Amino acid sequence: MKERELKRDFQNLWQGQKPFVFFRAPNANSVHCFFQKDSQLFKTFDFKINGFLMGSFIMESETAYIPSDYQKEYSFNPTLVSVQPFPLEESEKDKQAFVDLVNKTKTAINSGLLKKLVLSRKIEIKKKIHPFGSFNNLLHLYPQAMVYFWHHPIAGMWIGASPERLFGIDEYGLKTMSLAGTLPFNSKEIYHWGAKEKLEQELVTQSIKKVLADLFKEEDIECSEYLH
Repeated sequence: MKERELKRDFQNLWQGQKPFVFFRAPNANSVHCFFQKDSQLFKTFDFKINGFLMGSFIMESETAYIPSDYQKEYSFNPTLVSVQPFPLEESEKDKQAFVDLVNKTKTAINSGLLKKLVLSRKIEIKKKIHPFGSFNNLLHLYPQAMVYFWHHPIAGMWIGASPERLFGIDEYGLKTMSLAGTLPFNSKEIYHWGAKEKLEQELVTQSIKKVLADLFKEEDIECSEYLH
């Protein structure tokens, strides 16, 4: 399909408030869309469905998904549109509370009580955005990521670009990956992984291996040196 059809379909589904998800796999040139012709909220608890799931961070018995009954595929070459930074407004009280939490975490790690803890905080930014423009920019900026725009008038909206793969299955078995450690972007893609980053990677790797040990025999679990 021509590129303009993607933008047209996106806007029609958005304006009609119909459930839909547009997504592109890593390093792919095509964008896929699953959509509904009604506003029914589908949920699954056993994942025996065909569709695009969107699980929340809150543990629930069921997970929302958009079925793949109606779908389209587009050839799309995204170009970056105007990007303006969001103004970050944060009170000194909220900022100091987060700094205090970070310091408590550092103390717990240094004492041996914890090995690793990922902290986050909720920041609300009130600014009008352009839905398709945001999706288009993510496609352009992150060609190696799984980019998606998931929208349901009842369940909400999620947009993102993830470098992580939960798992994949082929004739050789099930594969997953551990991804940890953060370094600043380097245009030459030359990075130095120090002891801190390697430790963070190892903690995630060991955690995944522990989970897999409950599902598979120990002799069937292999860990590549690249991920180790």
